[in-house]
Amino acid sequence: MTNKKIRCPFCHNDKIAHGQRVCTTCFASISYGLVPVWALSIVIVIASVAGIAVFAVSNANVVATFSVFLPILVLGGLALKGVYSDRVVFHQR
Repeated sequence: MTNKKIRCPFCHNDKIAHGQRVCTTCFASISYGLVPVWALSIVIVIASVAGIAVFAVSNANVVATFSVFLPILVLGGLALKGVYSDRVVFHQR
């Protein structure tokens, strides 16, 4: 097992162990696996459009609408979480 280190973009401290929540030098908070808002917005728009299309085609069948909308929303969110699982975001206080 390797001991992964990350570098703070604010103070350039490169002795931060992966998994640490705060930079020890500048006290910037560190988030792991954070999904960008724009990516989640795209999934919501796609799920909404698919739900509206099924609602229009199925003669206003609410069950069919949610059986398309919810799986796209949930699976899209889980896929994004998997894609961005290695992402590290620093927030300066």
